[in-house]
Amino acid sequence: MKTCEECGEELDGYVCKSCGLVSEEKELVSILPRKKEEDGDLSWSHPLSPSMEFQNIQPKSSTNSELNRALYYQNRKRKRSSDDYYMRAYSDLRTKCSQLHLPYIVEMECLHMAKTLIERKKTFFTCGNRDYKYLATVRIACRMNDIYLDEKRLVQVSIFHDNKPINLRNSLIKRTIDREMMLIKKELRLVFKHPKTPTFLNHACHVLGVDQEDVAKLYELYSKISNRFEARYKLNGYILALIYNYCGKKYKIGLGRIETEFGVARDTVRSRKKEIEVLLNAENETKTKI
Repeated sequence: MKTCEECGEELDGYVCKSCGLVSEEKELVSILPRKKEEDGDLSWSHPLSPSMEFQNIQPKSSTNSELNRALYYQNRKRKRSSDDYYMRAYSDLRTKCSQLHLPYIVEMECLHMAKTLIERKKTFFTCGNRDYKYLATVRIACRMNDIYLDEKRLVQVSIFHDNKPINLRNSLIKRTIDREMMLIKKELRLVFKHPKTPTFLNHACHVLGVDQEDVAKLYELYSKISNRFEARYKLNGYILALIYNYCGKKYKIGLGRIETEFGVARDTVRSRKKEIEVLLNAENETKTKI
């Protein structure tokens, strides 16, 4: 008596009675027992078993067109190559960059990162919510090329935004994008260097109403102490703390306004302000000694 290799049950010819496994000695014509319906058509009595599906066994001929269609798409998805996943990411990333009105260099940087990530893990952008991963990739590309990206606009572009007022501090979309950004940085082992003349400083001064003369002085202060900034902290926090420390009283800039405009918590600005004061005092002491 022949037994099944999978479950050990008795075989009915070349087909297992329990799991439906077919031996390789005979060409497969009909996998599962079929029953005759009222209209005279033959249909499958139950779906394919897991052992048959994952062994890529499918019928040569069948009267059930829906089953054949399902098997076709299952095998098509299983055999999808990395190029297919990359073309999907290519289309979606181009759409995101066009919605955010970003330059061509950002788009190329995004596509380069997407290709590297898909080469390492083919289904990287299909696992979880891929829209967050696309936006995190766009944000990293902007930071690498020192191009300012409005975070409110970034949240609005997300397909999960439901046209409600945006509070960047408590935005779940922003927190999720930040988390995906950290995962991509860890996967690609990216280390960002502080730019010599950050565009965010000019943008923040424009939003807060700072004059150009004070903007030039802020750039001078930034160039003196930027090499001592902690790499683990975001650069935007240091820039906003520098503006608040130097121009806060003159232009009546409060921590609440900074928090609502840029989504940086007031506690973060206070902490970065203390660090900047220590760095400026150390810079002045070195000048006096010289």
